[in-house]
Amino acid sequence: MAPVTCPLCFAVFEGDAARAGAAVCPGCASRAQRRTHRPAAAAPAVPPRAPARAAGPSRRVLAAAVALALVAVTAGVVLGRRALRPAPAPAPPPSAAEALVGRWRATGVLPPAASPDDADADRQLANARAALAADLPARAEDALRYARLALAAAPRRADAVAAWVSAFAATVGDDTTGAELAAAHDVVRDALARSPGDGPLLAASTRLLLAVPSAANVAQAEDAARRALAAAPRDPEVRLAAGLAIAGRDPEAAARELEAAAADAPADRRLISAAARARWAAGDAAAALALAGSRLAQDPGHAGALALTAEIETAAGRWDAARAALARWAAADGAAAEPPLLLARLAYQVDGDLAAARRHLDAALARGPGDFLAARILAHRAAVTRAAGDRAAAVDAVEMALKRVPGSAPARFQAALLAFEAADAAATRESAGVLGARGGPVARAVLAAYAAELSMPAEDAAPAWLAAAAAAPRDATVALSAGGALLRLRMAAAALRVSAAALARDPLEARVRHGPTDFWEGPAPLADAARRYADLARAEPGRAADALAAAAACELLLGHTQAAERLARGALAASPQAAAPLALLAQVALDRGQPRAALPLARAAVQGRPEDAFANAVHARALEALGRLDDADRAYGAALEAVPDLATARLAVARLAADRGDPAARPALAALVREDPAVWPARGALLELDGPARAR
Repeated sequence: MAPVTCPLCFAVFEGDAARAGAAVCPGCASRAQRRTHRPAAAAPAVPPRAPARAAGPSRRVLAAAVALALVAVTAGVVLGRRALRPAPAPAPPPSAAEALVGRWRATGVLPPAASPDDADADRQLANARAALAADLPARAEDALRYARLALAAAPRRADAVAAWVSAFAATVGDDTTGAELAAAHDVVRDALARSPGDGPLLAASTRLLLAVPSAANVAQAEDAARRALAAAPRDPEVRLAAGLAIAGRDPEAAARELEAAAADAPADRRLISAAARARWAAGDAAAALALAGSRLAQDPGHAGALALTAEIETAAGRWDAARAALARWAAADGAAAEPPLLLARLAYQVDGDLAAARRHLDAALARGPGDFLAARILAHRAAVTRAAGDRAAAVDAVEMALKRVPGSAPARFQAALLAFEAADAAATRESAGVLGARGGPVARAVLAAYAAELSMPAEDAAPAWLAAAAAAPRDATVALSAGGALLRLRMAAAALRVSAAALARDPLEARVRHGPTDFWEGPAPLADAARRYADLARAEPGRAADALAAAAACELLLGHTQAAERLARGALAASPQAAAPLALLAQVALDRGQPRAALPLARAAVQGRPEDAFANAVHARALEALGRLDDADRAYGAALEAVPDLATARLAVARLAADRGDPAARPALAALVREDPAVWPARGALLELDGPARAR
């Protein structure tokens, strides 16, 4: 027997050395015996604890395993939770306003990026609104700067977007680029996608659309303005946009809306200015002048009010008042080039003072105008130098104008005239085509006739000149000039038909239609026609009476009374029974301030042709000049029986009624202005009638 260690409990006992490692101690053997006799489902007995000295290493291993297991379980739980948690939403893309602000920062327009600041946005918005309401050019630039800062502080706020777009629209001008306009449209469109019913945003969109007033833009602007007004009916900005949106279609309604808004929000001076413009567009010159006057009472140098005043006074033929308004405007704004330009236009087209016109145009250019206004000024310089006989200077002026703005309408008109004089058919067609209808229907027809005359055989070009005469049936200047062109084409019969039609109405209608314009051809066509009609009379004695009468009418309209008298006497000698030469001689006497000499000539003309409108009109003018007003009224009535729409007679009858205090005078003048807006003395008479009443 030898000492043996039990493999189960590690106890040492006396045992068989040959079975060492397999024998167990008596205690473990007895416990094993008892387990074999227990039921199978019984739980196994817990073995006795191992002695401490033998259990130390196993505990450390077990503890490490447990720790690792806990770490693994914890990691699994954490990873599982992360797997179940939804992924964070991606950051929203920048709005159009944020992208624009980013570009401003990148290009140095704004300082480096700053955090959104609603309080700062509110302050800048208040500044921008106050600057806009001041209705002054310098303050408009301030408004744009404040609104830009507000947008930078809160680019996702609808009110910040609306303020910036409105301020931008208020400063859109000739120098605004297409990229700038497109960016503004992107900003307001993006903001409206998030806030589709926001009134100020819709108003801002309206203003932006009206900044480039195409037919489609105006239609969209009206729709946006209606929705804006429904959303914010008391907001001054919204009401301003709503009035401006309909001003072109219904200026009367626009004026009412803007006047009501101005009464509700007197601090917003833009409403008064816009109401004045709308009243003028509606044909109420007196109300427009009154509103412009109230605006000038607030700001005596307000450019818009002075410009409107000058425009109304010019359209009414009140030249001195127009010059005074333009002089005030030029003095109030030393950088504005338009006042001296308009003074130049009055100087050469009304006063015939080419030298004064050139001085005014030089002053206008010295003020550093933008390209579009500079091109317009240079076009007038071309007209003045062409009238003075300096063709080279006129060509230089046109070339400079077209270099600045190739499509400038006034410059293209002058370019076409110069090209025709140079017999350059291609250049005439080019400029006429670029101009299109922008110069009005008469200018378009005349340039088309010039192009046809250079490009076609005479028989094909003649209809174009007949169309030009038909485009201005109440303007003897155009008709007689067209007759001269027909004579250039050797179409004498057609030329005499055109001149006869002009003399049948009353050639003095031309005098009440020729106000200042940017499309001035000057006296050359009429002077050329006078020479050609006189040449025809010498070449064909059988046509002398009619040809000399036409020549006399040309000279009369040019203000050449001596030449007109000589030619009219020649016509009378060729046809003693003709009414036109007698009427022309009577008008020459009236132009010289000799109504007593005019009356018998006019009476003889009426006796020769009682139904002749020209004869009756000049007879009435002679009677009026002599103070025989009732007789004059009847004579004008006879002229109107012959030609019911004769502007000279309608104007005179209305004026006589006004002198008598007849309430029918005002509606008669208003109807004449409405039906024949080119008759500027009717506007003047209406202003004289309405002005005192408005003032009271």
